[in-house]
Amino acid sequence: MTEDPTEIAVALTSLDDTSSLGTLVERRLTDGDVRFAVDLGTELWRRYGSEPNPPWQFGSVFDDILRRLALRPGMVTETAEFFTTVAVGRRARYVASLLATEHTASEMRALTGNAELSACLSQELPLRALPPGRLWARPPHPLSWLPLALTPMEKWPDLPRHSLRGTSLSRPGVRVSPVPDGGGPLPSWRETDAGQIAAAVNGWQVEARIVTFAEAVTPHAFAGLGLASTEGLTEGFGVCSAADGWHQLFAAASMGGAYGWGEFGAYGRLAAWRSVAALTGAPPGASAGEVATLAETCTWVWFGGATGWFGGVMWDIGLAVLSADGRRLAVLAATDTD
Repeated sequence: MTEDPTEIAVALTSLDDTSSLGTLVERRLTDGDVRFAVDLGTELWRRYGSEPNPPWQFGSVFDDILRRLALRPGMVTETAEFFTTVAVGRRARYVASLLATEHTASEMRALTGNAELSACLSQELPLRALPPGRLWARPPHPLSWLPLALTPMEKWPDLPRHSLRGTSLSRPGVRVSPVPDGGGPLPSWRETDAGQIAAAVNGWQVEARIVTFAEAVTPHAFAGLGLASTEGLTEGFGVCSAADGWHQLFAAASMGGAYGWGEFGAYGRLAAWRSVAALTGAPPGASAGEVATLAETCTWVWFGGATGWFGGVMWDIGLAVLSADGRRLAVLAATDTD
């Protein structure tokens, strides 16, 4: 096999199996030849990275090189430099997640030169209970809204686990208690725009509703709004904590569904908070701490997967959030479908 990066890139699409290239890159890295991995990745990106539908071989080998660099001890700077050379846009979210999986906070705080990667790392670190140090996202960057430490509601979020073989995910559980009885017919209500209630489940099949009642209702009222996601609802639902709701939203936003990547840690955290803010009716401009305080005053009901509306493929989310005064009710149902 040729070991010239240009020749490998030219012949890439003729390969039926790319595992031999992974073996080659690993051997060269073990020998201390980081330049070979960087040059090969750069050449592959130059040749195929701008194609709207690049060959599968490119995606396989390029991701393998990126993982071998990002997950290797002592390769934080080399990974960041490689990323800055070849990649743009959303890939920073992925690279930050890879780096934060295996490296120390001090290593990552030493990075400079890529504002988006640093902004993502500023949120990947606290998600792992690591201090962000001098990494931060400055306004007007959207991540600057997030605090640099986790709120009590966020403690110990489920995160993807990266290795050279791929990424594994785990879904957080939900603990529920019985929902109070409905208490008769519902009073009149008016519906308002759902806003960013579905921010954490972008691209999923979604049913979202926000209503304000003329009088206070019980949490069971969500089942009487005539939603397709609650049709035939008789069991499999209950009152949960605001923390359970946040963790479900964060896991869905950060990890994605069965057939696509999510937003990873930094932007997944932001998307989860946007959904929580909309579910709880937080005023515009509220801080994450203020949203969290408001969320704790609400009653949260979980009904994910409880009816035939949900696909049951990988992720099902059903949340109904009733305000402290019992008059505002927000509902989000989302399913990851085939």
